[in-house]
Amino acid sequence: MHTKMVNIWPRALCFVAPICFAIAAFGQNAQNTPANSCANTKAGHVCSELATLVIRLQKSVYKPHEPINVELLLRAGEKGVYLPNYFGDFMATCKYGFSANLFSLDGKFTADAPAGCAGDLLHSTSDTALGELHNFVRLGSGETRTWHTTLTTTSLTPGRYRIVAEYLSFAYMMDEVSRLPQVKGLMAHGRITAPPVTVTIR
Repeated sequence: MHTKMVNIWPRALCFVAPICFAIAAFGQNAQNTPANSCANTKAGHVCSELATLVIRLQKSVYKPHEPINVELLLRAGEKGVYLPNYFGDFMATCKYGFSANLFSLDGKFTADAPAGCAGDLLHSTSDTALGELHNFVRLGSGETRTWHTTLTTTSLTPGRYRIVAEYLSFAYMMDEVSRLPQVKGLMAHGRITAPPVTVTIR
């Protein structure tokens, strides 16, 4: 047995720093989908034919200091998708999960302080792809998962802001698991990014 350290990823970096895309790029072609259908997918991102993510809000205008309740809806594509079997807060794993944050319109992170995370995971040198398959789940065609979070606005001045959200799909031995015949090229390996949503505080 040996200990595998998980990198510390500040939450802000995962949206605004180019280095975050470099970290994610190792999984850019893992889904093995037809080249033409995903030709315009950014490096490190998951093809929209595999899965999509949207941000849902109850309203778009908020009073100063009023919290913003956010729902993220992840939906599998027509053929289904394999994902890590975890649909909670990314900050609890630093590897996979949902993340949402507020930014100014010029891309500045607006949280009170950048948050970071770290963790230790134990893996055996004899682990196999088939043995790790149970750590992933297949969502059927159009099947969904949701996550709710609250974004605070106590430090924000009146104005317009942008909510940016992702589901990050990276996991131990994901490349090996994605090549198993039963996965059928449906592994989502990378970032599933929602179209940003603009809100107003006034």
